[in-house]
Amino acid sequence: MREGAAPGTCQVAQRPFVFVALHPAEMTSVLAAIAPQLGPESIVVSLAPFHCFARMQSLLGGFSRLVRITPNAPSLVGAGYNPVCYSPSIPASARSEFEELFAHFGAHPSVDESSLEAYTILTALGPTYFWFQWQALRELGRSFGLRDAEVDAGLSAMLDGARRMMFDADLSIGAIREAVSMAPLAESESMIVGLFREKLTALYQQYAGDLPTMIRHR
Repeated sequence: MREGAAPGTCQVAQRPFVFVALHPAEMTSVLAAIAPQLGPESIVVSLAPFHCFARMQSLLGGFSRLVRITPNAPSLVGAGYNPVCYSPSIPASARSEFEELFAHFGAHPSVDESSLEAYTILTALGPTYFWFQWQALRELGRSFGLRDAEVDAGLSAMLDGARRMMFDADLSIGAIREAVSMAPLAESESMIVGLFREKLTALYQQYAGDLPTMIRHR
């Protein structure tokens, strides 16, 4: 639903489940516009960060049947990680329907609302921190004389193995780093880590800093 399509917006708002997939800046006007169209059994599902249940309920004139989910792009191939939280007004029957729906897109853990903005930074935006690096390696591999299939098979296996070593092998980060004798980018690590901390901390503060205190520190 986007602002400027009033007739369609009204029709969509009358559906049992209303998914609001908007940039946070557009949420205020759209939620206010659909509020009069929502029925008592409707459920509004937000895919946007920043707008917590309390803010959404205020914009919707007190309507409290709300769900928030933090979507992850790999959901497009059924391998996403999509944390979700349900307002207390969501009945168990409806929650079961959402669980069945979300299962098609990958993992969908039920989390406390106070953690959703952190998941936005870590999982929703996470792929963007690595895709361009993986693509650079693909292009380098081709320039070194490997065929496309060879590059992709090697990188895919390497990434899967590195993931398992990091998260499944019960090894310290020191032991993991010592497993490879050469680190060609070691001199740039502090700069890269500094960029992560600077950019992502600022973005998290932008998303979470204005949330109600009771939500932010729950």
